[in-house]
Amino acid sequence: MKSFTSFKLLKFRTNTTAPKRLGSGIRSFIFNTYFFLLIGLGLSANAQNLISNAGFETYTQLPTLNGQLPRATGWLNSLGPTAGSPDYWNTLGTVNISSKIGPYSGTGYAGTFLEAFDSATTNLTDYKEYMTVQLSSPLQAGKTYRISFYTAHMYGTAPSNITFSSMTFDDLPSSEQGYLGVVFSAAAPVAANTVGNTNPRWTSLRNDFGVGRVLIPSTNTNVYGAASRNAWVKVDLLYTATGTEQYMTVGQLRPGATSLPDKVGAYYTYDEFSLTPVPTPGGVSAPDFWVKSDDAGTIATAWKDHSLNADNIPNVGTMTLSAADRAHNFHPYTTGYSGSKYFNNPTSVLNPTNGLLSNVSHSIFSAIRPTSSGTGRITGIDDDGNGAEPGFSIETGKLRFYKFSGDANADQFDERPFNIGSTNIVSGIGNNPVAAGGTSTSAGGERVLGMNGVYKTYPSTASSNRFHLYGQRLRIGQGTWSAAGPFPGDIMEVIWYKRPLTANEQSRVNTYLAVKNGVTLEENYLTSNSTIVWDLIVNSGYNNNIFGIARDDISGLSQKQSGSVNNSQKLVIATTGFANDNAANSTGLTTDQQYLMTGDNGLKQSLTTPLVFTGGTNGPTNLRFESIWKIQNTGTVGTVTVAWPKGVKNLYLVQSTDAAFDDTDTFTPMATEVTINGVVYNTANVTLANGWFFTFAGLGNSPGGVVNGLSYWYRADKNAVNTGAATDVTGWTDVWSGTTVAQLGTNTLPKYVLGAANYFNFNAGINFTAGTQTLGNNTVRTLTSLDYDVFTLTKEGLVSGGSFGRLFSVGMDNTTTGIANWDAFGIWAGTTELERRVYGGGTQYPTVPPAYSTTIPSIMYFRNTNVNSAKGLNGASMNTAVTYSAINAQFGGHIFGSTVFSSNGSDNPGFLGHIGETIVYGAGTLTTTERRRVDSYLAIKYGITLGQVNTEHYLDADAATVWNGASNTAYNNNIFGVAREDIGLFEQKVSKSVNAGTILTVATTNDFVNPNDNAARTGFTNDKTYFLLGDNNVTATPLVNVTVAGNTWKRIQRIWLSQRKNTPNVLNFEADLSTYGGYFGASFPVSMLIADDAAFTTNVKSVAGTYTAGKWVFSNNFNTENAQRYITFATLPPNYCVTGDCNPNTFLNTSDPNTIEYDNMVSVFHGTIMRDANTGALMAWGEGMANNGTAHLLSPTAINSTNYPALTGAILKFASGSYEVRGHQSFVLTTDGLFTWGEPGTVISASLTSSSTFQKVSIGTFGVNGGATKADGLPDGVAPTDVKMLFGTYRALALVTCSGEAWVLSSIGNLYGDDAPDNAANDMLWHRVSINATTALYNVVALRGAGSQALMALTSTGEVYTWGTNTRLGNNTAAAARAFATQMTLPSGVTPKMIGATGSANTTYYVLGTNGNVYSMGENSVRQLGNFNTTSSNVWVQVQKSSTSGDYLTNVVWISPNEHDYYQFGTTNSGSINVLTADGRLWAWGFTNVYMLGESGVSMNPTQMPGSIPSTDPYDIGKLNWTDKVIAVETGGHTSMTVKDNTKRYGYVGHRVNGSMGDGNSISATEDEYNFAGTPEINLCGAPTGSCTNPGVFDAAGLPSTTGISNLVGFTGGTTGWPANVNNGHIVIESKNKGFVITRVSSSAAILNPVEGMLIYDIAAACVKLYNGTVWKCLAKDCL
Repeated sequence: MKSFTSFKLLKFRTNTTAPKRLGSGIRSFIFNTYFFLLIGLGLSANAQNLISNAGFETYTQLPTLNGQLPRATGWLNSLGPTAGSPDYWNTLGTVNISSKIGPYSGTGYAGTFLEAFDSATTNLTDYKEYMTVQLSSPLQAGKTYRISFYTAHMYGTAPSNITFSSMTFDDLPSSEQGYLGVVFSAAAPVAANTVGNTNPRWTSLRNDFGVGRVLIPSTNTNVYGAASRNAWVKVDLLYTATGTEQYMTVGQLRPGATSLPDKVGAYYTYDEFSLTPVPTPGGVSAPDFWVKSDDAGTIATAWKDHSLNADNIPNVGTMTLSAADRAHNFHPYTTGYSGSKYFNNPTSVLNPTNGLLSNVSHSIFSAIRPTSSGTGRITGIDDDGNGAEPGFSIETGKLRFYKFSGDANADQFDERPFNIGSTNIVSGIGNNPVAAGGTSTSAGGERVLGMNGVYKTYPSTASSNRFHLYGQRLRIGQGTWSAAGPFPGDIMEVIWYKRPLTANEQSRVNTYLAVKNGVTLEENYLTSNSTIVWDLIVNSGYNNNIFGIARDDISGLSQKQSGSVNNSQKLVIATTGFANDNAANSTGLTTDQQYLMTGDNGLKQSLTTPLVFTGGTNGPTNLRFESIWKIQNTGTVGTVTVAWPKGVKNLYLVQSTDAAFDDTDTFTPMATEVTINGVVYNTANVTLANGWFFTFAGLGNSPGGVVNGLSYWYRADKNAVNTGAATDVTGWTDVWSGTTVAQLGTNTLPKYVLGAANYFNFNAGINFTAGTQTLGNNTVRTLTSLDYDVFTLTKEGLVSGGSFGRLFSVGMDNTTTGIANWDAFGIWAGTTELERRVYGGGTQYPTVPPAYSTTIPSIMYFRNTNVNSAKGLNGASMNTAVTYSAINAQFGGHIFGSTVFSSNGSDNPGFLGHIGETIVYGAGTLTTTERRRVDSYLAIKYGITLGQVNTEHYLDADAATVWNGASNTAYNNNIFGVAREDIGLFEQKVSKSVNAGTILTVATTNDFVNPNDNAARTGFTNDKTYFLLGDNNVTATPLVNVTVAGNTWKRIQRIWLSQRKNTPNVLNFEADLSTYGGYFGASFPVSMLIADDAAFTTNVKSVAGTYTAGKWVFSNNFNTENAQRYITFATLPPNYCVTGDCNPNTFLNTSDPNTIEYDNMVSVFHGTIMRDANTGALMAWGEGMANNGTAHLLSPTAINSTNYPALTGAILKFASGSYEVRGHQSFVLTTDGLFTWGEPGTVISASLTSSSTFQKVSIGTFGVNGGATKADGLPDGVAPTDVKMLFGTYRALALVTCSGEAWVLSSIGNLYGDDAPDNAANDMLWHRVSINATTALYNVVALRGAGSQALMALTSTGEVYTWGTNTRLGNNTAAAARAFATQMTLPSGVTPKMIGATGSANTTYYVLGTNGNVYSMGENSVRQLGNFNTTSSNVWVQVQKSSTSGDYLTNVVWISPNEHDYYQFGTTNSGSINVLTADGRLWAWGFTNVYMLGESGVSMNPTQMPGSIPSTDPYDIGKLNWTDKVIAVETGGHTSMTVKDNTKRYGYVGHRVNGSMGDGNSISATEDEYNFAGTPEINLCGAPTGSCTNPGVFDAAGLPSTTGISNLVGFTGGTTGWPANVNNGHIVIESKNKGFVITRVSSSAAILNPVEGMLIYDIAAACVKLYNGTVWKCLAKDCL
């Protein structure tokens, strides 16, 4: 690209008045051709152009005339003003030729006549022009340079605006082509250098001028022919310098006259000159073959040869270029060589024939990265496919050079093996003796092999020995002779010279390859001009891991970012353009020959050495790297980027003038993060001064932040090399020092295990599956102190892998073999024994308790001194130390598992089990607080509850408390949590307690399955964030009530205390609540309750959960809440109860099936209980209903503490059941509990009551507390106010809770509903109705049944279940006993509204559908199915109103079967039912003995009542008339009772005795039709009586009214007229067409201070209301 200088825009002006002298240059413009030598030379992007102002863009003045070349800065007309005058053209000048030829780019360019002829001018036949430029620096001897420029030659007529415009322009004559070019010289040409040397000097330069020239050959028809006519083409030339060249002159370098015709010229223009050195490896000239992967050309076809031969080597197979990466020092590479994939040139120019090329010395270099110690060809040449004459190879990990010669065929380099897995720089030289053209003084020449700067010479004394090339088939990456096979790894570069390189040249090539590839050499590093840029002596002590960045133009080296490729090296130094690869780095070094090199002292590249610094912006430091780097800066390299992979907290680059670092040195924060190839680096931009030292400091990562004495820290979740779950762990590198334990000998390897919910708290582990497995390191020293500590984290189930099986062992040294070496410190897996051996002495076997846990993972802490050892398990206090003889210093490495390998004589097998972590404090013991910090880290990470927690808290890395065990000691159980502690490389993102019975998991994301280190998990935003939980360890499953925001929840009894540090943001919780029953199943809303107190009364919040895969998931952000919060789980069960004593959803007004009240009136055999609508009181009457349970109540009597002295509390529910005349038993449930009276054993076990007298009962619950009784007589977890329905029948009492639970107390086992054993003890217990052994029945809204036979339940979702002795399912299966609630098959499309059952020995079921139809199924001996036959049915039938098929009874809203009494009439199964239709019509059918349904006989088909009474009978208010509207009905054991809307007296039919009709007498009689006249008035809940049609009664004797208001004309007045004729009035209002309007208000609630007797019209209620002094009531007429 051109660089453009600023200039003033000059007005264009054409000079036509002053013709240019012929001697100043006849202007003939010629189109230049394109000359391109196909040499494909690669150039450094920073290669310096030695020609200044190469594009003529800089000028001192714009041209105004022809012949003004010197106005272009730096360009000369060195022959003087009387010579030909080359031209400077600029489109901004006042004269130009752009109409013919414009500039190639920019605005400036130049032009000269190569030749011209004008007969009118003396000597013009030899007219030529030259232009000269001084080079920016002299050329270097032996270096090859590339000269390129663009040229065009004018063709045709001249532009009209220049002198001699009458001339024409043509190509050079063919005989004069081939002489356009450049000449290099030590000085600019002068007159003496021309042929004529006369004035004017228009003739050619002499051939003897200059030190070298290069011409465009005549064969280049582009330059000399039509292609360049008035068009630009490019010229590329090569020149090898002598070293004295400082000037370059351009022109026609041919002396002599032109053969052009008169008035014709050959005129060429020029633009964009470039003179750059042609790169050669290390500046070593003339390689014969050179391929490199960073400029590979079209490698899919052939790998580009950068030598001057340009002999690209074809691709065989599908070799591809792999992308650059850190392991290849940010360069691409070739890999994947095989027998069918390699590079091969069958006609390489290295040998002109495919035969013997005698006496050819050669030098071969390569940069390669073997990935195994295998065998295979690097490169070679041959006359066939062998590629072996010579052949350069790897053979079993060593360098091998096979030569074609008369002497020994091959040499193998034993001085250094290949560094497997790293790049190596290798060389091989075959140097013939001097007599054969070489430089060797040995008679047979010599071979010199080199590996990473180490060389060895192999001389030959055999005079017949010679080095040759045989054949021309050049190969890379594969050969079939002598170390045959494909190369096992990567090849980056291959270089061949057909001459022996000198030692200096060899070092320069090695340096070029080493700097480029990040390889450490064992020799000085030399630039292309032999300057030492890394001096091994000057930098003694720092010659490890040498690398650097560099610019060396003559080498083509522009290494812009680099790091050592040695194993485990991480440091990168780059220019400030640090990028994914070297090519993408857009910032090169600024000057040729700049090198910035560094090497280190070979020590640990991790935070190991104390260095405290607190004055930086990146936070404090506590440690620095043990490794120190030294800098050699050549050429004053400026600002660079230093990069280290992210992972060191508070990282600083520390620079010092010496190798002693302290806090006064230069600390540069490395806070800037850059991601390169997926690796996040911390970087700093700094200048690294020559001779200075640097290292890195930071806040060291250590377990619990405990650095003191730390030697090794092995974590299975870090640096365990494997290829996936259950694969071998081939290496395990500790986090602290970088030490790796790996396979020893041929021992087998343990397996890698991914973390899971049941495995190491979601953390990874290593599984030793056999006693022969080993991971060890026998090169390091493990213990550097006599006092040291060790932590191990192992899984339960740890066992010995054989006799004396070891978990972990330390050696006495790393050289001794035999049985004793690994006994210095040995942890036995299966027992509490340790092994301790004095160095060189005998082994001791102290027994040191405690043992590893067999139930949960173990954090075992070993505290060792020279003379004793003590252990502590899972944070518990230390056991008493066990003493032994002094052990003294130990020097060996360490081993996990078996110590038996490589026939070393050891006798310790390994272990079987899992290990997650091992921490060795080999340089000293810890304080108690330090131990607690490490224990806390391990405990939180692995979900382990520490001992001593009541007094010894959980601590973070700063020793700050993160779990305060003293805050509430009841919650120091099952402690676990999530945390982030950067100094400990600790980020637990999902956690649960490892203790048995744990049900809660916490996670940072909604993932409770994947391992903790799963990439999708997010961590906490801030360091030092902890969220820990512990629970009260209450595992009892019964639920307890808790009130939150006015709602009663059912919560589990287990409570967690959470303690938070910092802001964890949103946390996710998964709770397995399956053991708490169906309330915590998918069909119920479950929430997490969170509060400041364990009673959940303060700052309570509820978090709704989501049911997923059988568990509940919740999320909450605790950031703004108190640091300590209590957590539990609760359900807000569905509340199917209604408020108030009188539920209106009953009888004729039924609507919602879930809240229908079945039991406002309960009638059994001759006894009744009902609830009064006004007072809410219970009224009882009939046989045995008195307090003693045997006496009779002849009229309705309130059940209260006066009449029933044992009664306490407010009555909530009531029930009753009977067995014909044998007795009945009744119940009331109050706020204090359950009370009963009547015949013991009729409903519940006689063992539960002491007599028939009214009494409170205490009853237990099956499966809870051994059946211990509960004082309120209700099931465990059920409070009196929880009860929605209380149902009694013969031998069973059942209840339904507001939340839908169903419970049964029965003396018949099949009625339990839970398959509990049928025995007397269980008869006395409540049983939770279940659908199977593990699943309770939920969402029950009604429970009914038939005495002793079957019970049935309706759920809120419209399902019906049954269980008992004699049950049917409606699916046409026979009757059977069913111990669990079993779902029934319902009539198709029917949604149940009510359910019921009746019967004695057999059961009849009823379902009232929301569609108003009644369906029945079961026993039909007394026509109770209602289908006009007596055939029992196992499928549902629809009740009919006649025998006509399809004439169904419809529009039914209420059913009342005889469900409370067991009535067996001889051998006849009883079963009766009354139902109501929406229009108040009463229908009855079934068993009707003693007129109990209002008809005679034993049984009856569905009959509309009053049945047989003629509809023509006069209306009788005391009877049931055909015109009456029945609003309630209850079927009793021997009777039926109804309520109609026009009387407060109820109707009674059937047998009456002992006050069963409530009429005040005990006579026994039969009511064969409904009697409304002899019964008492009642006000039944849910059955309000309506209007009465009887005329009002007036008191004729009353006083006349005196005040009247009338809109009628003719007010009579007086004592006999109106209003006096109306008695008893105060005000009389009269109108024939107007109404009386009282005060209308929106609602009675709007009256703030009502008074008794106040009347209003309530708009909302749409009625006239009266305030009775207590409440507002709508007015309704009544009569009786």
